[in-house]
Amino acid sequence: MTDVLEDQLTLALELADLARSTLLSSYRPDFAYSTKDDGSPVTALDQEIERRLRCRITERFPEHGIFGEEYGQQDIGREYVWVLDPIDGTASFAAGLPDFGTLISLCRAGQPIIGIVDMPLQNQRCLGVLGRETTINGEVVHCRSSHALHQSVLISSGVDSFVGADALETFDVVRRRTAWNVYSGGCAAYLSLSRGTVDISLEGNFEPYDFCAVVPVIEGAGGCITDWQGMQLSLESGSQMVATGSAKLHDEVLAVLQGGGSQ
Repeated sequence: MTDVLEDQLTLALELADLARSTLLSSYRPDFAYSTKDDGSPVTALDQEIERRLRCRITERFPEHGIFGEEYGQQDIGREYVWVLDPIDGTASFAAGLPDFGTLISLCRAGQPIIGIVDMPLQNQRCLGVLGRETTINGEVVHCRSSHALHQSVLISSGVDSFVGADALETFDVVRRRTAWNVYSGGCAAYLSLSRGTVDISLEGNFEPYDFCAVVPVIEGAGGCITDWQGMQLSLESGSQMVATGSAKLHDEVLAVLQGGGSQ
């Protein structure tokens, strides 16, 4: 790994520390929120965290681009682009639930190479780096690779994540073929997948700031993550994402998503 990437990894960890300290210094379970034009909740804390992260990135790497949930795109045609979700799972946060965190990713030529999922209230930090094993709080973790589709545990944000009747019907077909499923609106899903306590994560309405950080995390834990067509995820990807614990299970799920195992 080059010295440049080590410098970038150092910054990614600094950003996670900054986001965590900002969140914990202001957190309260009844934090006020407002509603965006798309109907999703947003808090002043989301915005404050992203502002601080953007300032730190610009100070350290002014030549890099930034894509954040709250303040949009800045120079995303650059070779390196930071992708930020200051509070992933804002609905959970606004509802006083603990399954939220910060997602931080660095993409090179559109491909995620560093990913951090930081969950301050649970004191858990998951780190994925291209070419390295994924860790949670410094300990190497691995996805569960032994389960077939009918044995698998599926986790999803729920029906609101699937836009359109076709996507929702497809989700339901996959759901009914698994052993059981869990609904969670936060990023805890990816820690559970990377440590092997669930097998499939399926989403139908994601943006790059929702999934870029997750790509190195899942791949570094031995899992697979793509869009519903099996294509590698990047800054240019659409809104449908599936992550699984193994290549074999991934193929099974993709066959259902693409109609090969429907009904």
